[in-house]
Amino acid sequence: MTRWQDRIPWHVIKACLWIARKATSSKPEPDGPYILAECSHELLRKTLGTHHFEPHWELSYSYRGEVENLRRVTWTDDDYPWFQTHVRSWDVPDGERTATNGGQAIKVRAHWEPESVAHPVAHLDGVGFERTRAMRTLRGILDEAGIPNEFVA
Repeated sequence: MTRWQDRIPWHVIKACLWIARKATSSKPEPDGPYILAECSHELLRKTLGTHHFEPHWELSYSYRGEVENLRRVTWTDDDYPWFQTHVRSWDVPDGERTATNGGQAIKVRAHWEPESVAHPVAHLDGVGFERTRAMRTLRGILDEAGIPNEFVA
């Protein structure tokens, strides 16, 4: 017997959400510091996935050119107990810096913020938003995985 969940075209729903997000919530790539990581987006996704990061594009802004959008949720003893480390990646445009070994390099940005579902108002208001902590966490994971990386201010 087929369950009702099996009859839902989940891939179509996901595609519609993706298109709606791109159409209504797109912004230019942010300025500011990033990490130049000498790896592919796939390796970044796998590396962060082994550290409990998950895809998180459904409830976040879409930044033009963004390839990966991952987050890891953490409990804190704060006024807003659920926080997330949010990581996004972009291709490095042709003519910009590449990996020192001549291979692929990507731009990666991370920030720390209240989790968007548990604390939507605090999240949108930027309460507790911080880059330094998240970038330090990201670099530690990349270093542990042996992925060469460099902080670019």
